[in-house]
Amino acid sequence: MLIKYLEEKKAWRTKKESDRKLGKLDVKYKKNKTQEKEESVINSNLFWTESWIALVELIYAIYSIGAVNHGITDIKVLKEVFEKIFHIELGDLYHSFTEMRLRKKDRAKFIDHLKVRLINRMD
Repeated sequence: MLIKYLEEKKAWRTKKESDRKLGKLDVKYKKNKTQEKEESVINSNLFWTESWIALVELIYAIYSIGAVNHGITDIKVLKEVFEKIFHIELGDLYHSFTEMRLRKKDRAKFIDHLKVRLINRMD
């Protein structure tokens, strides 16, 4: 009876260790899948075809309403993400923002254009 108990305990311990190892492998697998997905987005065939200043407007609009991470993110991080996704160099965001602020007409030209096109699509 003691021998049977010890064998069952050993089998249970072995199963527990196996489950732990499988759990670690599962986490590792999920990490690899996430990384592959991120790399596929970065290595995508998506290219920004509007003007670079239009993308800067979009980034500032997203940043201004706190649409990413509940507003707890740096605009530089957003810039880097968009640069990677769309294979574009945006340069100095702050200088670009100053240019947008100094526009005499249509300070948010691209955002206004987006709104008009979206409403037209809805109608």
